[in-house]
This record gives sequence, C-alpha cells and structure tokens, in this order.
Amino acid sequence: MDAKLKEEIIATMEYLAQQVSKEIIVTDRISFNKENYDRHFTTTSNLRFKLKSFGVRISGAIAMMEGENLWFEFRTYHIQSIIRTENKIDLTIKMNEKIVRNIEIEIKPNLT
Repeated sequence: MDAKLKEEIIATMEYLAQQVSKEIIVTDRISFNKENYDRHFTTTSNLRFKLKSFGVRISGAIAMMEGENLWFEFRTYHIQSIIRTENKIDLTIKMNEKIVRNIEIEIKPNLT
C-alpha cells in the first residue's frame, strides 16, 4: 500500500464517520473471478439503512457501519482502490488472489 492510498483510506474513513444519521445504501459484490463482476461469478447483496455509528477497530483494521439491527464490516488494509465522488464511495478490496470485493456506498442527504 502506498502513502497516497493510505491517506485516501484515512480520509474516507473520517468522511464516513461524519455521515452518522444519514441514509446509506451499500451494494456489496464478491467476485470469484478476479475483477469480473459478471453475475455468474459474483455474489451481490444490497443494504439500505440509517447509519447509527461508524468506526474502525484497530485490531484487524476493520471498518464497522451500524444501522438498526444491522452491522456491515470490511477490512481496510486490503483496500486496493478508492473512488470517491460527492455522495458515493467505491472500494475495491482484494480478498486473495482469486476473490475481489467491490463495495459501493451511497450517502443520501438528510431531508429536513
């Protein structure tokens, strides 16, 4: 992991910590064929919840997102790339030589 990616991971985790109380949509894809997210090689799950808390455990560098009756976790030290736009984060995580995880996080603005 280079210094630039490390800085981006830290900035992204700080940004997510600031999103508590907002609605979050997570699309989690695990591909068993490297970075090919074709439906024949990929397990996909979609989650939608209000973010109650966010943190990163030092032991294992695991990011934790908590919603109502829901926990979503991912390892931060396996992140290979981050693409962040105004309200979306796209993470690519290398699980091992054959398995790649793609996590898309969309943050919905609070409507008042």
